[in-house]
Amino acid sequence: MKFKLHKIEHMFYNDIIKDAKRCQDKKEWYEFMKTLIIEIAQGDLEILSSSHYILCVAKVLTDENSLVIWQTEERILAYNEMSWEENANYSLFCSNNNTNRKKVVMNIPDKEIALGEYLTLTETGTFGDSKQGPWNDQLGLINQYGSIYPGICQQCTDFNGAASKDPIFLNPTPSLPGEFTIKPLEKIMVWFEQDVEKGMYLFHNWTDSVQAAKTKKITVDMQEKDQITLSYENYDWKIL
Repeated sequence: MKFKLHKIEHMFYNDIIKDAKRCQDKKEWYEFMKTLIIEIAQGDLEILSSSHYILCVAKVLTDENSLVIWQTEERILAYNEMSWEENANYSLFCSNNNTNRKKVVMNIPDKEIALGEYLTLTETGTFGDSKQGPWNDQLGLINQYGSIYPGICQQCTDFNGAASKDPIFLNPTPSLPGEFTIKPLEKIMVWFEQDVEKGMYLFHNWTDSVQAAKTKKITVDMQEKDQITLSYENYDWKIL
């Protein structure tokens, strides 16, 4: 009887430890998630929808005038939400060109890479296995191939709640044989624009005035924030 009681107590103890571990894992997972919420006033929503404006989100890694549209949403709602894991779920690809307002083409398909790692692009145009680099906050490419544009993809949960892995960056200039590195940032740009789609490469001379086919933009730094809510009302943005 004493043995059975001890065995039962041991089983309960193991269950408690497992439950605590699951809670800790879940807590840590949520701590590394970034959530972007976009709220649109009813009057603005009606005008945007009737004028066929599309909600656009881009990550700003180098220059606000050189962007790849990460996510778009044509069926805009009053409340729109997307999320992604901080500094995770990256992949590296390469493209032959970066033509303005054209969708990015992955001439060399993307391959997964973790922060702090690098990939080697061989002379035959294929990626080798990822290896740990001398840094812990960058993504790297050893280019043995020749002149080509490096790009980065990142997975997110899009505005419809589905997993989506799409380009977030394409280098504005070609990388020559040698080493290429970039430090991903949690800097997000949001705006509305007509006749665009995700994955499109954009050169823009951005101003804060409303232009023919796009609205004002807002850029927010989410490096130290897990969640941010943006409001669009009376043709203007603000952070709530």
